[in-house]
Amino acid sequence: MATRPPPPRNAAPADGTLNRALALHQAGRLDEADALYRQVIRQAPGHFDATHLLGVVALQRGDLPAAEALIAQALASKPRDAAALNNLGTALLRARRLDEAREQFERAVKAQPGHVDALSNLGSVLRQTGRVAESVAPLKRAFAGNPKSAEIADLLGASLLETGDSRAAAAVLEAAVKAHPGLARAWTHLAVASQRAGDAKRALEAADAALRIEPRTVQALGQRGQALAALGDAAAALDAFAAAVRLAPEEAAARHNFGVFLREQGEFDAAIGHLRGAIALDPGLAEAHEALVDTLLEAGRVDEAAKLGGAYSALHPEGAAAPAMMAATLFAQGRIEESLELWRRAAAAPDAASSTHYGFGNALMASGDAPTATKHFARAVELDPQNARARLSLAM
Repeated sequence: MATRPPPPRNAAPADGTLNRALALHQAGRLDEADALYRQVIRQAPGHFDATHLLGVVALQRGDLPAAEALIAQALASKPRDAAALNNLGTALLRARRLDEAREQFERAVKAQPGHVDALSNLGSVLRQTGRVAESVAPLKRAFAGNPKSAEIADLLGASLLETGDSRAAAAVLEAAVKAHPGLARAWTHLAVASQRAGDAKRALEAADAALRIEPRTVQALGQRGQALAALGDAAAALDAFAAAVRLAPEEAAARHNFGVFLREQGEFDAAIGHLRGAIALDPGLAEAHEALVDTLLEAGRVDEAAKLGGAYSALHPEGAAAPAMMAATLFAQGRIEESLELWRRAAAAPDAASSTHYGFGNALMASGDAPTATKHFARAVELDPQNARARLSLAM
């Protein structure tokens, strides 16, 4: 969250100078504020507010070492000041010292449990360090304290989506678009959440709202395509995906989305071309590798799929994608029992996608374990309510 100077609290002869400095600071006149804060410190050495706010000026200028030194100096006299702890954490966060930043945000929240900026910053740094599930609680508290903040809603919505609570994410993002109806980003994120919650109609409405505000929003075009595909309008979906690729030919996600759609339409050669293009643009895009392997297998090009899956696994052995690709290849070769252990490993990974659980379910069905297969089909639908194949398998 953005830093901002708090009101002064010390009662001292230098207060008149401090108040003038604060007014200049709030007006963005940093050089003049800097000079007056230094004057206060000369008049009252160790003055908490002047030292802290001088550190905030340094932070706003991007002078992170000076900001850290000054705010830490101020905290020596008031170690439980939440605003100063939050600002010190912000300086450390911008310096990419994430664990140290988290410690300061935690101290700020402990000192003042309702400090919205500290709660939001704590949630943000937890997300950045891969602790997404832990980020939900502080972000919920931050959102409760400031439900009109689009920034907090975005963070909380993203964490809820990544932890599988799509409906809660959609509710949060509905509040965001209500508070900021002219913000295309908020509408786009609502489209993502609505799509994952299984509400394709609302996803389409949200994507269209984003595109009315910013017609060249690539992600919104992709969400429009996914919603239209889910609603059965394949021709309009094709137009949306194609428009996204034309608008951003160097964006891997746009090519990936188009490739997945084309695969679902049975256009395997075109799908393979777009998925290869996505991988060329972003070699680390695991879902594009996985989609390409699946498409090659569906097209009967098993040897190519095996080669691609093996190459990816050698470079990226962690996570769900590598074992899922190898398992899919073994399953396509009729080596069902061999595939099961790899599917089991893939499905147990924290990043296991809907397609992984669907593939595992198919292998379990082929091995005669219908009850366990049903559980994985259900998980596939839970992760992606628009996964038509998983829904059909679950129904059957």
